[in-house]
Amino acid sequence: MPGTPADVANNDQLAVAWGNQVRDQTVQRFSSTGARDAALPSPPRGTFCVTTDTDTLWQACGSPPLWTPPWNVAWGRVPAGSANQTGGNFVIGTAGPYDVPGMTVTITAVAGRRYRLSVAVNGQSGGGATQLYLILSDGSNAQLQIGTWSTWAAGQVFSMNPWVEIPPSAAGSRTYKVRGNCTANSVTLTPGATQPNTIMVEDIGT
Repeated sequence: MPGTPADVANNDQLAVAWGNQVRDQTVQRFSSTGARDAALPSPPRGTFCVTTDTDTLWQACGSPPLWTPPWNVAWGRVPAGSANQTGGNFVIGTAGPYDVPGMTVTITAVAGRRYRLSVAVNGQSGGGATQLYLILSDGSNAQLQIGTWSTWAAGQVFSMNPWVEIPPSAAGSRTYKVRGNCTANSVTLTPGATQPNTIMVEDIGT
């Protein structure tokens, strides 16, 4: 801390003002989030610390959630925001849109954060020519993005990787899912151990 000199003997108590500057202007270290919260129940906005059990850097935001990773960087995969489907073929016909089993996630969104919803599916066409609409939607079935795939023959294999950026909104629970429909005939989604069908929500910053 430039401009704040100290010459303190071992075990001497620091003056409160200087001690508060140590707290507020340094990166403190704690063994866990529990130890951090016990020591800093009401940290000033902008305080940083590290928890050594997970080697995580935290920033105090002044409002729930009280502690977050550094605000102006991407936080990556969101807790509970991903699912892999490694088995169980699913047929998508013309009477949909159908919710794809195992391809729904629910996250707790943080206000002011931007998210990316991405999906990867594998499959093959059924009885003949068709166009597949793969729909990324929210929990109320509102369409966020749509991917399309077309074929003129049966037995054609495909992979699709649609994604969409979700702009910042209020905090709260958010559900995202994958739905599908065909214009004719059908397609079969064919997830496997080495080619899973995947849905993922990632925090990409502000």
